[in-house]
Amino acid sequence: MRSQHLLLSAQEDIAHIIFARGMVMSDNNEFNSSISKGAQGRKRHGKKNSEYIGVRLMPYVRQWHAVIKYANKNYFLGSYEKEEYAAYAYDKKAIELYGTEARVNFPHLSYEELAEKLAHIEEENKAIFSQNLSKRHQGRRFSNVTKKSEYVGVSSTKPGAKKPWRATICYQNKQYTLGAFLTEKEAAMAYDKKAVELYGENARVNFPAPR
Repeated sequence: MRSQHLLLSAQEDIAHIIFARGMVMSDNNEFNSSISKGAQGRKRHGKKNSEYIGVRLMPYVRQWHAVIKYANKNYFLGSYEKEEYAAYAYDKKAIELYGTEARVNFPHLSYEELAEKLAHIEEENKAIFSQNLSKRHQGRRFSNVTKKSEYVGVSSTKPGAKKPWRATICYQNKQYTLGAFLTEKEAAMAYDKKAVELYGENARVNFPAPR
């Protein structure tokens, strides 16, 4: 009888342990799920921050940045003129990374609708950039070179070089070298060709087409 009593007592203790462990595992799963959602992005409080998840204002460039966290790393998704646009970018990436568990700003918008909105915004930004960019940023006459050029976007290379002239153009705040040339005019023509490709009718060129 005593041995049976001890056996029953031991079985009850084991049952309590299993139940307790099950409760802990359940709690941990719920905790991990909530942490996963919370880690995706957060609403930042303060006058320089956003009402949207994963969006923050960068005052030095006066743009809204979209940022998402995944696998313990922060990923920059882009800069936007409007707060809402950055929120679209965040939502699209959140759905890509987290699927149905994604924490989003616009739950009524599908992934396809977000992608369409962002594509339209990108095209709109390109048009605005092309129209508003000051022509002086496309190319310049260089003063800190061995030999100055009379043409926009043209500068001299190293003294004694086989091709003493190079063409350079600026686009979207980056400078691109178009090549080295035997003559100053060839470099200017290469610059003009690329300027028309990038800026269209807003291009600043050395040899304007006759009207």
